[in-house]
Amino acid sequence: MRPDLDDALVRDFPALYRERHGDSSETRMCHGFPGDGWEALIRRMSEKVEPFCVATDLRCAQIKEKGALLRVYLHSSGLVPHEVRAAVGEAVAESKRTCEGCAVPGQPRRLRWRRTLCENCAQFAEEFERRRFERTPVDEQWPEPFQGEFGRILTFEDALRRWRSSAGEKGTIRRHLDVVRAPSTPRPRRRL
Repeated sequence: MRPDLDDALVRDFPALYRERHGDSSETRMCHGFPGDGWEALIRRMSEKVEPFCVATDLRCAQIKEKGALLRVYLHSSGLVPHEVRAAVGEAVAESKRTCEGCAVPGQPRRLRWRRTLCENCAQFAEEFERRRFERTPVDEQWPEPFQGEFGRILTFEDALRRWRSSAGEKGTIRRHLDVVRAPSTPRPRRRL
């Protein structure tokens, strides 16, 4: 999830996400939230759960995407109220119908791993996975939407965000992702 959306959730629901910036040996909330498209449904769920967190020690231990669904793990010293379980259940059910990349209606799709995506995001994901997991020759570089700082390969979410922001200018997905050949450099000769 984008850092500004992440920060807004933590700021608006401090009791529920109090472990967001905790130590990774004690909590999994330090890994953040799943895709940008699920921010609204996480926010709706959080609005219903936050009042119970203020009154008790109930807190979120982890929120992630697994098997094309939103997964929410809560910790409490007592029983988790029925209202909280119902709110989490609604968010999980809605995640099955909402694209995790852009929040439009989507459906679970089997790519390299299962994700809930709309048609456009699914096309991008297929191309991303094809390029990410194929063996590329040494003299090829990753195209712009995959390049991060210092030439590292971006995650799917980062690459999708970059593609969405520039798709209007660049045209179709395939043309946008065409690999650009690097200038060839002479290879060193082997000593015999």
